[in-house]
Amino acid sequence: MSSEVSGLMNQILWICVLFNTSPSKSVSIQSLTCIFAAEPDVMYSLLVYDNSPAACCEKFDVTGNVNFEYFNNPDNPGIASAYNFGLQKAIESGKKWIALLDQDSKLDDTYIKYIYESLDACRSNTQIAAFVPMVFDQNGNLFSPAIMSVGGRIRRFRHISTGIQSGRITAINSGTLLNVDLMKNLGGFNDVFHLDMLDHWYFNEIYKLNKKVYVMNSRILHDLSVLDFKNKVSINRYQNILESEYYFIQNYGNILDVWFYKIRLLARIFKQIKFKDAAFLKKSFKYLVKI
Repeated sequence: MSSEVSGLMNQILWICVLFNTSPSKSVSIQSLTCIFAAEPDVMYSLLVYDNSPAACCEKFDVTGNVNFEYFNNPDNPGIASAYNFGLQKAIESGKKWIALLDQDSKLDDTYIKYIYESLDACRSNTQIAAFVPMVFDQNGNLFSPAIMSVGGRIRRFRHISTGIQSGRITAINSGTLLNVDLMKNLGGFNDVFHLDMLDHWYFNEIYKLNKKVYVMNSRILHDLSVLDFKNKVSINRYQNILESEYYFIQNYGNILDVWFYKIRLLARIFKQIKFKDAAFLKKSFKYLVKI
């Protein structure tokens, strides 16, 4: 790898957020550190922000080309606080990009290869605020990037071309690279969206500033809990989803978004009645009346 491209990689701070998982058990960290080890001449910076109730006591070995930092916050304030912590670290260390990772994204060997190829190809383009990979579920279905349509509804692409996107897209946090200066100018990550809708918030802000998003050729696998709603979304998590959706629609949507969101809530309510999900039904009805 050339020293020029190594310099591009040194502009990135990788931020991985954990909860009730040790670094050695995180699929994201395992796959990322294996990729790092394969490029011993390149220096990487990795911050692990752990929202678990207790700090991890086990020793976690990384290769000598990784500047590794671990931070535990037992208060579990969510991902926005973790990203803001990492953003401040990136500002202090002069990084240009932050790469966001959840704990359960499987990255293959090409992930970083496509990152530095994309950064190198766009180094003179100051309009690009984010680089995103193509993210697939365990069944091989592409679910990120996607289109956020009216009412906050997420529509999947059947196929998406790589490169700078002419239209508006959104993407999940994990695997996304964000420009440090842009996030600094936004005042950091919006703590209102401490868990859900945070990704949609900053992509919305990117387009409000007339910036662009670049879809990379890299493909990652990710276990997204909301795709398995029945088995992986608790009533507390559903409450947070509703709060975040409500705030996003009320503050960043228009009257059409409000009405279409009402329709989405009604569709959920009918489904919850069908499956006798009384607790979820009660939450949905509350926000249908509220909005």
